[in-house]
Amino acid sequence: MRRPIQPSHRAAWNDPLADHLCGGFFSATRKTQEEAFVRPRYSGIADASIEPLTRCATHLHARCARRGRLQCSLKDNTINFARMLAALRANQFSGNIALEYVWVDWEHCNEVDVLSETTRLKQLLEEASSKLK
Repeated sequence: MRRPIQPSHRAAWNDPLADHLCGGFFSATRKTQEEAFVRPRYSGIADASIEPLTRCATHLHARCARRGRLQCSLKDNTINFARMLAALRANQFSGNIALEYVWVDWEHCNEVDVLSETTRLKQLLEEASSKLK
């Protein structure tokens, strides 16, 4: 599993050296970043209904969430990351997974410790990924 750093400052996205240091992440994902924001507007979508999308995925933004919360702590998380990684692997996903906790006063995103939760999610994804090998 690759773990590129994704700065939010626009200058990083335009910097060839930053792109090179991140393994081409910026140039590979810029168009999607600029043109797309996908988030279900209703809950209850079955994993099996979403998994076919992994065939088209070029990158993924991951953070813990639950019904009614765009972002939550790992202890409250309802996303099955092990299943998600298995679906990505089954469809030969070769892109990047960016861990994306944010601290903003919007959608309750200021209610978790973003550094601790990023570390916890990184560990969970690494453990789940190692079990798939």
